[in-house]
Amino acid sequence: MLAKLPGEIRVKNSDDVTQEFLLLSNSHDGSSSLRVFFTPIRVVCANTLGIAERRSQGQGVSIIHKGDLATKVGEAQEILGFANRFYDDLGERINRLASHYPSGRQLDVYFKSLYPDHEEGQNRRSENIRSKLLQLFENGVGQDIPQIRHTSWAAFNAVTEFVDHHRSTRGQTPVEKASRRLESAWFGSGARLKGEAWRLAREMAG
Repeated sequence: MLAKLPGEIRVKNSDDVTQEFLLLSNSHDGSSSLRVFFTPIRVVCANTLGIAERRSQGQGVSIIHKGDLATKVGEAQEILGFANRFYDDLGERINRLASHYPSGRQLDVYFKSLYPDHEEGQNRRSENIRSKLLQLFENGVGQDIPQIRHTSWAAFNAVTEFVDHHRSTRGQTPVEKASRRLESAWFGSGARLKGEAWRLAREMAG
């Protein structure tokens, strides 16, 4: 379940808006904790941003199925406090990325760090993906907004758009593929890839 929080992040006062959500995941049978993830969503491209910060570390915050109601309420209030601090810091960091313009060399290293060649030489699949990432950096949805065009923020969003909308996914039907892609983007390899892309983008922006 997605829970919308009040407020939004408007990058450099532009039309590039990121909304603030909490993503709640529960087993419903008591076999696992209720997990709460901080899940920013970039509205202009309907991308979920895999960002590991502070307490979440990309893994969320857990509430175990034990204890009294007062304890649960206290835990929920603590999580909302984490979320407020998370999104306050996130806005500053996104704007920092949107103020950095990577060189062609930096961009090549960035994408190659995410999809490297094999040790024995170049890899056609990795080359094709890096070419797609560069295309999305130039012409992806929302990348034409002047305030963010050709920035490190645009580079990061090339990765999120690729993971959420273009990355190959197994499945027998379009619905099954879409479901698996969403699960990966939220909880699996797609989420981990976006988390790494965020870390590397921050390094690239200094």
